Amino acid sequence: NDARVYYGSIEGSFRIRPATISQTCNEYDPRARPWFVAASSGPKDVVIILDISGSMLGARFDRAVEALEQVINSLTVADYFAVVPFSSDTSKFSELNAGNFMQQATTSNKEKVLEGVRSLLIGGSTNFYSAFNTTFDLLARSRATEFTSGCRTAVLFLTDGEMTGTAYTVADVQALIASSNVNIGATIFTYSLGRDSDRTTPKEIACAAGGIYTYIPDGTDLRDAMGAYYLLYAYGLGNDKGFVSWVEPYTFPNGRQGTTVSKAVYDFSRSPPLFVGVVGADVYIEQLQAAAGPTGSYEEILDRLLQRAVASCPDF
Repeated sequence: NDARVYYGSIEGSFRIRPATISQTCNEYDPRARPWFVAASSGPKDVVIILDISGSMLGARFDRAVEALEQVINSLTVADYFAVVPFSSDTSKFSELNAGNFMQQATTSNKEKVLEGVRSLLIGGSTNFYSAFNTTFDLLARSRATEFTSGCRTAVLFLTDGEMTGTAYTVADVQALIASSNVNIGATIFTYSLGRDSDRTTPKEIACAAGGIYTYIPDGTDLRDAMGAYYLLYAYGLGNDKGFVSWVEPYTFPNGRQGTTVSKAVYDFSRSPPLFVGVVGADVYIEQLQAAAGPTGSYEEILDRLLQRAVASCPDF
């Protein structure tokens, strides 16, 4: 059995057995992989609010797209997601989100949304109110129609400018979030991108909502900053010692089809338990078929894996 077993630490180190020879060093970060994120945060809904106003044109938008790719590609079939692009309004929203609902984070859905993000046209002002109004409408509509993981919700808001193009004030935005979030319970993460960005308003929005604010200077890695949002959930997952995650089947480096089962690792000598990393193991599809018996078809195995992946929310 040459299936792999591996461990990724919160610092980014990686160990794998059986060992493999790599031609490059320090290019593989386990913390950005679906098996790591899924085990350490559980099923979740993730909505990314993306500033596409005129000031984002060029290198800043390229950095934003790279960050979105990392966040979205780290999601698994247990998650639901959406991207809300905004400038003067959110008219481009329906172009990215099928049926104006969140989508399950399957490989095909993730690829379609990212393809749409890369083709967005940049321009206009920065209407924060419209962005959050559309986001909470989306969340409420998705929950009502069960397009949701039913677990935690994260809203990631990225901008490089001040709020313009609207008569609404920062207080209006805060009031909108406060009233809309009562039944959603989303954690609001806000990010100011670049030296000339407004660091006051996004911080006020996050703090008023009990969320987290991050300033990202030019030249720093936006991918790492945005991609670390799930760690907030990881630090509370130590209460659930039985939670494991499964990812959508994929092709292993040896060409065979399989999936990965993974579990968060904690130092339980600390109080509360300290998150230290994730352990994972690859399982071949034929192994699962053998365990399922002679009637275990490939389609049935996929269906069972999907049900297992979304079966429950961890106890935070």
